[in-house]
Amino acid sequence: MNLNMMPLKHNNMLTITHPLTASNIWIEIVHNQVDSTLDNNVLTLNSSVGEGTVKYFTIQKELFITFIRLNLTAPIKMKRVAGNANDYFILNFFLSKQNVTQKANNKTQLLGLHHYSMLFSSAMTNAETIIPSQHPIDIFNITLSKQWIIDHVLDAENSAQDFFGNLLNQEGAVYLYENIDYKLSAVLQEILGQQETIGKIKLFANILTLLAHFFEKVSQRSINQPPAPINELDLKNLLTLIEETEADWKNIPSVETMAEKAHMSLSKFKRLFNQVFGKSPYQYFLALKMERAMELLETNEYSVSEVGYLVGYSNLGQFSKVFKRHHSLLPSEVK
Repeated sequence: MNLNMMPLKHNNMLTITHPLTASNIWIEIVHNQVDSTLDNNVLTLNSSVGEGTVKYFTIQKELFITFIRLNLTAPIKMKRVAGNANDYFILNFFLSKQNVTQKANNKTQLLGLHHYSMLFSSAMTNAETIIPSQHPIDIFNITLSKQWIIDHVLDAENSAQDFFGNLLNQEGAVYLYENIDYKLSAVLQEILGQQETIGKIKLFANILTLLAHFFEKVSQRSINQPPAPINELDLKNLLTLIEETEADWKNIPSVETMAEKAHMSLSKFKRLFNQVFGKSPYQYFLALKMERAMELLETNEYSVSEVGYLVGYSNLGQFSKVFKRHHSLLPSEVK
């Protein structure tokens, strides 16, 4: 569920205003605005608000993870106010469920595929999240400081130096979006599913695995073009477009139609899409199809030709060619 897309239905909604900062400071700010108790790193809601907890853990100095498990009696708006500098960043994780239509024996079935993505944003961004009521909510994010990135991402000669060195010097809002590789979905599921029992060393290892995956993927982006200004409304329109298009990802609209849906000119849409998602719209949705194809092949329930058809290819040779270009192996080699 993408909480940023939840509709606003209550005029008297409780609004919690906060900056993006260290989690130990952030949780105190939240506690002072909502009926709750705070015991070290755990905030517990009082019954007037609902039930649930907010927990943060310090993984390293200036590297935090936060688990939010709530069931509210009324919606709450979390309003993040932009700071004066990009001294902190947050990595939010989103889960969407995509459907693949399978036709067999004159019957049509929907195959549910879970898809995780990450949104990286800076302290100079405004953001509003509506947490709905009467519905169990699980939120997980990673907060890290600019200094942590300098110490741990820019401390060696690698491609991340150029991209993030340039990024950290940027003034203004920073938004970067990446999909999580199908292999790492299991890592995220382990974190979310076993947050109460997972050991600290295992948790630490999983967090570093996710961060390494994110920084590696983002560092491959081109730095030839300076980042274009992007505001909160433009980002929301892009994320809404992604959510709607991924729900029907076998029928990708034209770039012109996507630009119109995002309420942007074609040139602006292409520029901002590439900046936020690191790819052109065509490349983004092609990669999404190939990730779904790999996921289906690994179930060992479908032939190569069936998977090709399910992700929109009637030509097996073309499907195999595109799949190999993306995964560096043929579909028939997947075990």
